[in-house]
Amino acid sequence: MFLSYWNNMPQSFNPCDFENLESFYLSYPRCSWEMQLRILEKYNQIEYLYVIGSENGSYNQIKHFEELVKKFFPNVQIIGHNQGIDFENLEKNILALEEAFRELKEKSLKDNEILIDTTGGQKVQSIAGAFYSLSYDRYFVYVSTNSKEVKVFDVIMAEGG
Repeated sequence: MFLSYWNNMPQSFNPCDFENLESFYLSYPRCSWEMQLRILEKYNQIEYLYVIGSENGSYNQIKHFEELVKKFFPNVQIIGHNQGIDFENLEKNILALEEAFRELKEKSLKDNEILIDTTGGQKVQSIAGAFYSLSYDRYFVYVSTNSKEVKVFDVIMAEGG
């Protein structure tokens, strides 16, 4: 999951102030983490969440994101990428996804049990996630900014076509 930077995150932000996710969404209607939380709502059996942050922003917010996730999804284990990356560098995004898959497979997950979130970050993350999911049995997920619907895609490159 690529974590978007929450521009106007309040200094006094405390996830414990919210009874449920709906109250959080209503209090922060423009929070850039809403879509990632909607994925966790839809797939509430997620055990591990590998989070990749940007070098100049969201990497420093991973701890806050983890607190929020733990409030509503206490069984999810957050794995933060070892450093922030340049979200506009396609190669670094793909390398981060490779590292995420390597770590998640060490947890005995198979490719088809890992979703690549292409909602957060910038267009480069969407491209990297979609590209990386082209291998057999890999999926990417996107949350519509209009309908808030969570959509999972299984894209397979067919020979000759």
